Amino acid sequence: MAWRGICGLVVGFLLWAGLRPAAADPLPIRISYTVPALELISLFGQKTDILKHYGKSYTVELIRFRGTSPMITAFAAGQLDLGNLAYSSFALAVLNAGLDLRILAEDLKSGVPGHFADKWAVREDSDIKTVADLRGKTIGINAFGTAVDLALRVMLKKHGLLDKRDYRIVEVAFPHQEAMLRQGKIDAACLVQPFWSIASRKGGIRPIFDVAQAMGPTQLVFLVGRTAFLQQHREVVQDFFTDFLIFWRWMLDPAHREEAVRLAAAFTKRPEAAFADWFLTAEDYYRDPDGLVDAAMLQGNVDVLYEMGFIPRRLDLRPYLDLSFVREAKKRLAGQ
Repeated sequence: MAWRGICGLVVGFLLWAGLRPAAADPLPIRISYTVPALELISLFGQKTDILKHYGKSYTVELIRFRGTSPMITAFAAGQLDLGNLAYSSFALAVLNAGLDLRILAEDLKSGVPGHFADKWAVREDSDIKTVADLRGKTIGINAFGTAVDLALRVMLKKHGLLDKRDYRIVEVAFPHQEAMLRQGKIDAACLVQPFWSIASRKGGIRPIFDVAQAMGPTQLVFLVGRTAFLQQHREVVQDFFTDFLIFWRWMLDPAHREEAVRLAAAFTKRPEAAFADWFLTAEDYYRDPDGLVDAAMLQGNVDVLYEMGFIPRRLDLRPYLDLSFVREAKKRLAGQ
């Protein structure tokens, strides 16, 4: 009888253990970016030792794209959960592709006074002195439909120049624009950081205009998410954004800049000297310390696209703005 009782207990335990729900695996979150290190989200996986929830409730898969406009197709196909879009690609995603997305957090602003603005540059010996001199020229951008593409078209349209009629645009990946410019394969290049700093140190080039002159201060890149994904996994997404703000504040803290430069160099496989004179300084883009998107700035940028005829109708961004995750993250961190 005793033996039977022991066997019964063992069988009962094994049945209980087998039927007990297994601990949920961390949710993989697929996140897109364009320029490594420049977009701080690209470095998120390099500093998981400071995070509270990474590897417990979620993990991230960071996916690089040539520009923000190709991300629209990936979002539409359900291949991305979160990702960095620009004011231009977000407007196209909503108005043209009909995507249900929400604007969630900051990545960077361009042209904010006291900080870097994306530049279009020509060779020092070029006969191009003004924007009007770009008539008949070939100009490089990273991808059609991106923020720099639309800023370029806006600036040229302000000077009476129209695409295909008065100038030619070609797609050239950011890392190759300087070489194409110096070789004379394009007449003007779009140089974002770190490529502006690298090229200007060598000399032989000069800026012709920047994004602030085209668009004013620009909410250039920001983190968005698929609404269905946010609703289905709200608690896990909140865990991610709590960690996001931890990471964000760590990166922006001057006390950590030396290590941040090392992280950026290692991730991009470039020497630290490529980042030392600009990364996370006034020569870098502006980033809000709490990771907040500037809604008024972003609305102004999108309004310019409508006023210049680049989107079919005015887009009110208020229904798409959801800063609740970063605001809740700030509350949680303040309560520690």
